[in-house]
Amino acid sequence: MKVPTAKIAFELNTPQLSILKKDAGENILRAFLVEALSDLIMFFNVGKTMNQQQLVQVVELITDNYYFLRPSELKYCFNQAKIGKYGKLYDRIDGSIIFEWIEKYLLERDEVIFQKNIVLQKQTTQENINVFESLSKLNIDLKQFVEPVKKEVYKN
Repeated sequence: MKVPTAKIAFELNTPQLSILKKDAGENILRAFLVEALSDLIMFFNVGKTMNQQQLVQVVELITDNYYFLRPSELKYCFNQAKIGKYGKLYDRIDGSIIFEWIEKYLLERDEVIFQKNIVLQKQTTQENINVFESLSKLNIDLKQFVEPVKKEVYKN
């Protein structure tokens, strides 16, 4: 699966890790994470790498703390780390490095969500304008709808 941007990684219709765990089971989720992390670790030629215990701990921490991410997002994040987007490695890879990469991805993700919300807000505003324009063309006075709502809201 090729995931070229954070936007695509976020929008791909893959289940969040928590849903994957619920639907497929914890063992499937762990197997996926072990495979993804093993691929990432083996990509780098560093002197200080992770052992099996550290890998298991990273898997547990990802499932506990980043359960809202999708597999596509982790793939994107790890691929960006491989090309050096999140910084250089200096002869070591461990959990703290991996979590730094995930946190850097989360900043990209936040920007994607922010941009999506701006687009949604613009669409909603335009839809509201269209409704008001349509009602105006029909000579419908909006006050007759707004006043009862105001009275109910400010009643207490």
